[in-house]
Amino acid sequence: ARLTLGNGMQISLTDAKNGQLAMQSGISVIKTADGKMIYQGDNQEVNKTLLYNTIETPRGGQYQVILSDGTKVWLNAASSLKYPTSFNSLKERKVILSGEAYFEVVHNKTQPFRVVSGSQLVEDIGTSFNINDYTDDPVAKTTVIEGAASVASLNESQLTQQSQPSSGDPKQVAATENVIGTKILTPGQQAVLNKTGGLSIRNADLQEVVAWKNGDFVFRSTDFRTVMRNIARWYDVDVIYDPSAPSDVPLGGLVSRSKNISVLLNLMEETGAVHFKIEGRKITIRK
Repeated sequence: ARLTLGNGMQISLTDAKNGQLAMQSGISVIKTADGKMIYQGDNQEVNKTLLYNTIETPRGGQYQVILSDGTKVWLNAASSLKYPTSFNSLKERKVILSGEAYFEVVHNKTQPFRVVSGSQLVEDIGTSFNINDYTDDPVAKTTVIEGAASVASLNESQLTQQSQPSSGDPKQVAATENVIGTKILTPGQQAVLNKTGGLSIRNADLQEVVAWKNGDFVFRSTDFRTVMRNIARWYDVDVIYDPSAPSDVPLGGLVSRSKNISVLLNLMEETGAVHFKIEGRKITIRK
């Protein structure tokens, strides 16, 4: 993973030594021995300078960060999160996500926690939730594990506004609450947002949703092409579909993400519906 500080300096979290990596606006950025990054400091003494950091994970990697308010975030492969080093001077705690992340939010009703991803806005209501919103996926999926969350579809002008750094301006915060298409999710529910802005609710398989965070692949209800996109991100491979490739393959089961990719592909081939040809980091799929 890579961390970009507010001054533009980049730090490879893989290569960095454990301990304090930086000091920003009174907040210490610390890498722990168990592979986490923690923001620590006395928020009452933080100065008014608003600095944003960005953490990015590569294909095949994941990372955990604990924000200055104590909120825990797990980032899946090929994802990024932009956030303030401190929320102390802000009316809202707003972060910007690309890819997939699992959030355990420290709830504060006087300072809402909001996530902008793609063309949606998610707000915590005492919540643990997972957001899957990769640009190459046809839909964005937000799933509540505990508590509740609101999910709203943003139009283009709202998206531009919400993707800007939060100034704490009450007018900006008020605009956040006027988005259209808001849905409230309870545990086990998933909001699905398509590329045209349509928002629907369905029940989710929670084990399948959070399997990545627990180091697994779980295949039950996910379609084959989505499975292959997940595999490509985790194993850092390129997938090519032969004209004969099946549109879907019946899959079911659990496989550890620590397994070699060949183990996973061999299990899929045992269905008799698909065959894989591996050339370096290129995988060709055919019937």
